[in-house]
Amino acid sequence: MLVRFAEHPLFLNVNFKYKGLGKTLNRVPKFINFYIMDKVRAKFVCSNVQDQPDFQSQNVALTAVIDGSEENKSFSKYTPAGNLNITISDNTQAFGFFAEGVEYYLDFSVAAIPVD
Repeated sequence: MLVRFAEHPLFLNVNFKYKGLGKTLNRVPKFINFYIMDKVRAKFVCSNVQDQPDFQSQNVALTAVIDGSEENKSFSKYTPAGNLNITISDNTQAFGFFAEGVEYYLDFSVAAIPVD
């Protein structure tokens, strides 16, 4: 969505609804895109899974895909680097979900927007 704005040294004065949250934003920092996206998708590959029996968990490391399929090459064009490390408790359904060498999509969406 393209928004009209009035010039200000630090902020754009805009008035539009943010799709995902139903909030109206009136002053947006200048560095924000004029097109508000609902989510961003990245593609990562699991590089390491390490069980931590003493802590009843496992540590999982993922890195951004950089080569392989044409889809991976497309993802690496826009997200050429990235790392994610998570710890998963063993009493959850997520425990054992990740496997080394398997590729995963990561979908990011805004959880909250700070309000002045």
